[in-house]
Amino acid sequence: MRHPLRKFLAVLITMVVVGCFLGAWLWSRSTSNTRLSLTYVRTIDGVGHWRLQFGITNVGDRTVLTSNVGEIEVFNHTNPLSVGATAPMNKLAPGQGQVVDVVLSEAQMDSIDGKWRYTCLYAADGMRSRISRWQWGPKGPGARANWLIPQTLKGMPLTVKATTEWIPPVKQMH
Repeated sequence: MRHPLRKFLAVLITMVVVGCFLGAWLWSRSTSNTRLSLTYVRTIDGVGHWRLQFGITNVGDRTVLTSNVGEIEVFNHTNPLSVGATAPMNKLAPGQGQVVDVVLSEAQMDSIDGKWRYTCLYAADGMRSRISRWQWGPKGPGARANWLIPQTLKGMPLTVKATTEWIPPVKQMH
């Protein structure tokens, strides 16, 4: 029969070793390079709405998850305009790219009365982002699972951003 102290020490040492490996893995993931390249492509005048197209490429070394939101900042305006974006892919692996459409109403387009720039908002692929995608995805449980998820793991942090250069007013380009 083994001594109870030996069993305790074996379990403790195993936990420390697993904790060290897990800590090293999490630390290496947090220091990876997540970067996007963003380029304005064109403006498409629709009936009652406008589409702005942007090319986005993952130039980092970690997969990023796309989101359906972005921001347009107009020069000398204080508040950015939150806008919806449609992306053909849910995530971008390193080296992948896509063309994203940002759809604006006529009134939103009229509010861009000076030079402007667009910022895309993406999330690094990690545990928190995956939990959010699962919970709020098409087959996810939604709010029914809130009690299961610790507060620190809720939501998808949109911390991977890229911003275009300043672009001349759109109405002047046509």
